[in-house]
Amino acid sequence: MRAGEQVTPQVRLVRAIGAGGMGSVWVADHLTLKTQVAVKFILAGRENETDARERFSREAEAAAQVKSPHVAQIFDHGVTDDGIPFIVMELLEGKTSGVTCSATTACSSARPPPSSRRSAARSVARTPRGSSTAT
Repeated sequence: MRAGEQVTPQVRLVRAIGAGGMGSVWVADHLTLKTQVAVKFILAGRENETDARERFSREAEAAAQVKSPHVAQIFDHGVTDDGIPFIVMELLEGKTSGVTCSATTACSSARPPPSSRRSAARSVARTPRGSSTAT
């Protein structure tokens, strides 16, 4: 993928905004809606794996069914002319959780110590169904 590349006749890539173990996400211009969107691509090298393609397609279909202000709206999904699966979705503005966490001492990307994990598990196990442990 590269900036300026057309994913569909209506969607043109602008810049990469993230990558991870399952794929990459780009900002793109949706030319007919005249707005920016996010485009997620399956991880390079996995586009020919049947299981990965099916999981990616199920992700798009399942996310499209969720109607919530906490979930990005799905606009489209498909496969590029080069055979790369993609999902076109609402572009959400703001900080990533990594940026938010690094700005505070309350978050850490490090795994909590075992004693903390056991304490949290006991707390959840004692919580009656339908209750919340939040105060």
